[in-house]
Amino acid sequence: MLEEMGQISSQEQDGKKVYTITKEGHDFLEQEKESEERINAQMKRWWNPENSGDIIDTMREFDRLAGLVRDKVRDADADKLSRMRKALSRAYEEISKD
Repeated sequence: MLEEMGQISSQEQDGKKVYTITKEGHDFLEQEKESEERINAQMKRWWNPENSGDIIDTMREFDRLAGLVRDKVRDADADKLSRMRKALSRAYEEISKD
């Protein structure tokens, strides 16, 4: 697809396909870099920059928890599901206090 878009080219070397980024590909990456910088600047305005590391760590923990729940819920019996709901409910209540 990237070849069709003109962003990379390929050639056969020593029995392997070797890809090279084209000028159009570099231009696209540069355009996206500017978009990334705008998005990052907006995120800094939305989030407290002093806490950005803590925010990232917190979201990482949330992702870990979501994955764990997704994996455990498949094989959980009624008792386990009840305990999971209660734990999630306690977490919700604790987080929503402030």
